[in-house]
Amino acid sequence: MRLGLHYHLPVEESGDSLMTQGPFAIFANELARRVDRLVLFAPPARGGHYPCDTRLDPGIRWVRVPPRYPHYVRYLIAGRWVRRHSEELAALDLMLVRVPTPMAEAFLASRLPSRRAAYIVGGRPGTRSRSLRGRLVARYAEAVHTRLKEVLREGPSAAISASLLQEYSLEAEHCRVIPSASLSASEIPASLPNRSARPLRILYVGRFSKEKGLDVLGKALLQLRNRGVDLEARLVGPWEDPSLVRYLGQLLPEGATVLPAIPRGEALFKHYRWANLFVLPSYNEGLGRAALEAMAFGLPVVASRVGGLPEIVRDRDTGFLFESGDPSECAEKILQATEEDVYPRLQQGAFEEGRRHTIEESVQQLVVFLNRVVADVNQV
Repeated sequence: MRLGLHYHLPVEESGDSLMTQGPFAIFANELARRVDRLVLFAPPARGGHYPCDTRLDPGIRWVRVPPRYPHYVRYLIAGRWVRRHSEELAALDLMLVRVPTPMAEAFLASRLPSRRAAYIVGGRPGTRSRSLRGRLVARYAEAVHTRLKEVLREGPSAAISASLLQEYSLEAEHCRVIPSASLSASEIPASLPNRSARPLRILYVGRFSKEKGLDVLGKALLQLRNRGVDLEARLVGPWEDPSLVRYLGQLLPEGATVLPAIPRGEALFKHYRWANLFVLPSYNEGLGRAALEAMAFGLPVVASRVGGLPEIVRDRDTGFLFESGDPSECAEKILQATEEDVYPRLQQGAFEEGRRHTIEESVQQLVVFLNRVVADVNQV
């Protein structure tokens, strides 16, 4: 299979090597080993929140796509780029793009590539766009599907897939849930780490942006501290919203620390080993790959009941769920998760769930799905 993959994460040239962000590099390398040819369509690195710290397989061909200009410029550039590379795109058996993005919309609008290609579309549940741009994307996707039956989609959670069924008005048989993963099998501990529930050490890993619900976590930690709970907390991730970081600095109680993004690998994994509970208080979440990473290190997870999180965080099995935006319930679930008679069971359940989600397993499921897509499209 000659596969094209369009993704938003940047690629950087380092001597004779290509570098990109860790989990995505591992995913792309594993995918390249399972297809005949992989062409990666990605923007060049321009600094920012995603470190290019992992080498791509030398067999992967990189084609530069326009970087993330403002929207009013991005659409013009994306459409021109697609037309300029039409022959290269048409030579692929399959092109994976993610919508809604300007580049994906340019693919859809240009009606490229031809019969031998298909689109895999993704997104977050509950984010149906009411804008003209969003309606155009849905119209293009439906039109291409009706004409060639080549718009299929793959989502990392059942919640996303259900959202896509509604968003793009496509048949259910063309939907396959392939859970995301960000750890390779070699990075997951061989056995359940030995830890106790107290003193309480809470960890959050992810972006510092409003949709991640860090205001909820900060208020929950403050409530716990006011109730006399002995705790420490570490919030780790790229500071996308400096005003949020300043707000958290004023809100968080003593013992809670805000840390910038940490390179993938041992420097990050030691924080998972330090903690005994992981909290993900998002207002919107596709699946929550950081929660899966935490589980792979044997951490129970307290998370908001949004998106795909209920698919991996199950009450009294791998952690506890709370209503999004409710710091009081979040604090209460943190206490429940660390009760002496509950914590060991949650640890074991979380570890078993986390071990099931490896990059290798995710890629294997994806390749099986893509081979089926190629076979279906070639019959059109």
